Amino acid sequence: MTEKFHELLDQIDKERIYQHIRILEGPRFPLDTMDKLNEAASYIRDELAKYGARVVTHGFILDGVPETFENIEAHIGDESQPAFCICSHYDSVEFCPGANDNLTAVAICLEVIRILIQLPNPPHVIANFFTLEEGHPVFWKKLRELDLKYSIVNQDFQFTKVKYIEQYRTYVQMMIHARDTGRTLHEGLQDFIKKFKDSMSKEELDYYRGIYELYKPYSTETHFGEACLIGSSLWVEKALDLGLKFSAVINYDTVGIIKNSKHTQPFPPIPRFLLRTHKTKFKDHTGNFTCVIGDKNTKKLYNDFLKVGKEESVDLPYIGFLLPMSFSKIAKVFPAALLSDHTPFWKHDIPALFLTDTAYLRWDGYHTKSDEAKYLDYEILAKICKATIAMILRT
Repeated sequence: MTEKFHELLDQIDKERIYQHIRILEGPRFPLDTMDKLNEAASYIRDELAKYGARVVTHGFILDGVPETFENIEAHIGDESQPAFCICSHYDSVEFCPGANDNLTAVAICLEVIRILIQLPNPPHVIANFFTLEEGHPVFWKKLRELDLKYSIVNQDFQFTKVKYIEQYRTYVQMMIHARDTGRTLHEGLQDFIKKFKDSMSKEELDYYRGIYELYKPYSTETHFGEACLIGSSLWVEKALDLGLKFSAVINYDTVGIIKNSKHTQPFPPIPRFLLRTHKTKFKDHTGNFTCVIGDKNTKKLYNDFLKVGKEESVDLPYIGFLLPMSFSKIAKVFPAALLSDHTPFWKHDIPALFLTDTAYLRWDGYHTKSDEAKYLDYEILAKICKATIAMILRT
């Protein structure tokens, strides 16, 4: 590598990454904190404009929701060339500060743009900041109405009985198990109802049957884009309609939690021969790595990224696996790999990598009030920035 390249990587600033996350930390959920969601969008636009990027806002509305939601994209470089796209989402689930999920990705995208725009002739890069990754507001609203109607929670959204906490934990586990074994979420909920119906009151049964009806319309494929991943799905459709070409895509989601102790990382049921590793203690189940996932269209991008990750100037601990199948097959056999904004790209056979710390598999602070900036590992975020910049400059 050239001296100038090393100088470029040396400019990556962990303090800047932290400050972005610190400033934006806090719930950004459309039902309760739409003002904070809009403030985050304004902050992102202002930072990008400060760097000198061309900023485009794509507003959209949804049936049954009065607000306008915004995807934000930033362009640098020669826009006549195919774009290297880096992706994040800036919304959060309810009551969650959303530092790891997903301000880590927002901060990475901002820092990569800040660094690359300093080049005399930067490559064409689009940084995307999607909204409503976490779900459709109408779906969340109906779910919340059921919670209140049957007094599962009170007006402060606290569970009203220990029994409801235990039931919630159980049915979520059964839904996740159904999803991870290629079945639908509502089939997992159906299993829960059948197993526990004799111990439930009529009101409790009616409540869970109501939740079942909410999930029932979605298959393992349509769930992604109709129930969640709203902003990114709309953006990809529009980009393709406009004829935008992509050289590569990297999507980041929950990338900031590192565990250096043994037995901190359960693994999904993936054949070991599919895995490639660098500086991870796989046999000890140590959660010290970034997970890099690709589909059948991503082989070159995947191999190039893993090669970059091993270079001395980057040195990113990772476990990578390439799923040798397309979106529709992944949705049936391993839908957990579709839980973020790379999925709309995979649907259209666009090469895209998914980078994650594995979220709930590694950290019980996922989607809770504990998702705060103080728990993040800023060294790993800097390494991901380095790997991204190295990839962009070589693609």
